[in-house]
This record gives sequence, structure tokens and C-alpha cells, in this order.
Amino acid sequence: MEKGGIVERHPDAADQRLTCVFLTQAGRDLETELRQVAADYVNATIGTLAERDRLDLERLLGELNSSISRALAARDTEAGTAAGRKAAP
Repeated sequence: MEKGGIVERHPDAADQRLTCVFLTQAGRDLETELRQVAADYVNATIGTLAERDRLDLERLLGELNSSISRALAARDTEAGTAAGRKAAP
């Protein structure tokens, strides 16, 4: 992306170990274009659903998100517990 002129990298002013990545004007233009393409796609697909179906989809996606979040939290808790058991004398 840097070679394509989409982003620029600069060292962090406060910490030279870090590199900051910024969009160039070409990158911002591309972002605008891609946002419009995504909006057009959503309008042509999900936007054609009846309002009730869109609300059901929103509810189901919310439930899926919650389920995934709970599963990830449980996995992280289990991993932390397992790491604690390994570190115990």
C-alpha cells in the first residue's frame, strides 16, 4: 500500500521504536470510493429486505455477536487459568 501511494509511514515523534501509518490523499480518496461501493452493495442486498426482516437480521446478528463475545471471554478465562496452573510450583 505504501508503494501504491495509499499510505505513508513516519516514525513516532515520542517513541522512535514505533512507526505511524497515515492515509495519503490518494488513500482518503480510495476510502471514500470504497465506502460508497460498500453502501451500494448493502442497499442492493440487505436494503431489499422487508423492514421486519431487516429488524430480525439485526436482532440475530446482535445475538450472534453476544454469543461470540461470551465464547471468546470463556476461552480467554480458560487460557488464563491454564497458564496460572503451569506457573504454580
